Amino acid sequence: MEFSGGIRHLLFSYVLINGILITLEAKEEVLLDMRAAGRELGWLTWPPNVEREGSQKSQVGWEVHQRTLNGSQFYTYQVCNVEEREQDNWLRTTFIQ
Repeated sequence: MEFSGGIRHLLFSYVLINGILITLEAKEEVLLDMRAAGRELGWLTWPPNVEREGSQKSQVGWEVHQRTLNGSQFYTYQVCNVEEREQDNWLRTTFIQ
């Protein structure tokens, strides 16, 4: 009798622990896969493009650089006016699904 009670206790513990571990399992979500996106992700900058002197549109506060790493081209955005007060520079993409 004692042997079967020990098995029941062990089986109950096993089911309980597995039930807890299954609920703790995390689901992975990919927000942005750069490899599937192709070359251009359609990044939107804030502040947006504005016209400056000479009717030339430019990125206020942003410099865009194209680089190559391991044979793949990618773009980097750099904030230029970091020493100005009250900076509010953002990048946003519509590619995130």
